[in-house]
Amino acid sequence: MRYFHIIRTICSPFRTHSPTKFNLHSSSFSSSSTTTHSKLDVDSILASLNLHRNSDSDELSEAVFHQISSIFYGGESVKRPDTEKIDAANEFERILNVSQLPNMPQSNISLRRKEVSREKKRNCLFKIAQENRFRRLIESCAKILGTEATLELFDKVGRKPGVKGYNALVEICMGKAREAENEDIAIEEMGKVFHLFDLMKKQGLKPDEHTYRPLLLYTIDMGMVEEFQFFCHIIKEEVPSSTARLGYYEMMLWLKVNNEEKIQDLCNYIAENDADDTFYLRENYLLALCESERKENILEVLEIMDIKKLSSVGSIAKVFQTLGRLLLEPVAEELLLDFKASDYDEDNITTFIASYTVSIPDLSELCYQLSQHHVGSHHLMGLKYYGGARSYIE
Repeated sequence: MRYFHIIRTICSPFRTHSPTKFNLHSSSFSSSSTTTHSKLDVDSILASLNLHRNSDSDELSEAVFHQISSIFYGGESVKRPDTEKIDAANEFERILNVSQLPNMPQSNISLRRKEVSREKKRNCLFKIAQENRFRRLIESCAKILGTEATLELFDKVGRKPGVKGYNALVEICMGKAREAENEDIAIEEMGKVFHLFDLMKKQGLKPDEHTYRPLLLYTIDMGMVEEFQFFCHIIKEEVPSSTARLGYYEMMLWLKVNNEEKIQDLCNYIAENDADDTFYLRENYLLALCESERKENILEVLEIMDIKKLSSVGSIAKVFQTLGRLLLEPVAEELLLDFKASDYDEDNITTFIASYTVSIPDLSELCYQLSQHHVGSHHLMGLKYYGGARSYIE
């Protein structure tokens, strides 16, 4: 249970501070967290993470080790599809320079360009396939041996996981944490994830959202405020660009623990900060709110934010899904009219209407909405759009 004591130790400074000091956009959080983190002797903590396989898994480890060795070094190894290695970028540039090929017919130049393009595509597909196979191999080993023994095993054969491999290990650890019957085992698995983060740092790898999402969702579901704050701080230090996206998980945490004060603070932040550099953070607060049943807060934010500026069509569609689920038809109509007036892409508007309509919880109400909009198309965007929505449903 070495990880249990480690995680409890490193999270304890967060327990001594008021939760109100944690704010992704708050300068007070940044300064206090930096001070706290400087007090944590991370090196001494990691030095205590001695990785040893259980004695009862030695034979199994050796068997898997030989299998993996044979994959990398023995038998008929997988080779790249072409024997000749070329620098695709330089080759393509050379071909584009037609002045160097005065006597070559234009048709031959076009053919060569296509060949180079196919070569690059084959190499890309080969790399993706290899990465996926390696990730599945890591998953299989981790399920049999555990994450620690798996890392030792792959280190022996001279292969280290990439980001996708570490993501698979994190998912396995958090899956075990969810299945654990007591908190000690769960925290032990969280400690392993902390160690995986450190290994990624040493390899020069940056965690992405697929890396930290399982961990943060677990701390949210379990209401572990201090642990959530600790890991968010680690993630922000390693990947500063993740700050805005972490706002989504922060709002989800306060919604889960029903902290009205913190929820209102974040809503106030949306209202009081309209700078472009804060828009993505405010967008993530809104998307988290859209997964709740808090009509008043959602309507409050929608009155302030221009959802046409959201980062993707998918994000806007989520807003309309929420309006359908909460039966907020007048708001949906007003927003759709605004999209139409701004000459927004018609196909995307059709998608928004479909997202709203299929999210209506009562099927009879859904049929009523479709029939009403089919007859009186002026209520929203016209029969054309609702025909698209109905086709989407069917």
